[in-house]
Amino acid sequence: MAAGTYVFSFYAKATAEPAQVRPGYVPVSSGKAGSYAYGNYADITSGSWTLVSHEFTLNAETTLCLVVMNPKKSNYSSGKDVLIDDATLTKK
Repeated sequence: MAAGTYVFSFYAKATAEPAQVRPGYVPVSSGKAGSYAYGNYADITSGSWTLVSHEFTLNAETTLCLVVMNPKKSNYSSGKDVLIDDATLTKK
């Protein structure tokens, strides 16, 4: 991907509560993953779809994988199943 600012967005809905997701990406070079970069945790409910977005800037051309982290255990969540829909990546 070219250098620039991007927004990774998707809708999430929990199958049970409480649940969280954390959007992010990992740079890939020579077939190996680098350090993961994440946005903030988003609390997800089972009642409705929640829009989750993460804005990030690449300083140089980068190959990357977009990721959605579902924490196994946090102060709020314990790895509940989460549905993801309508994921997009846009350049600002």
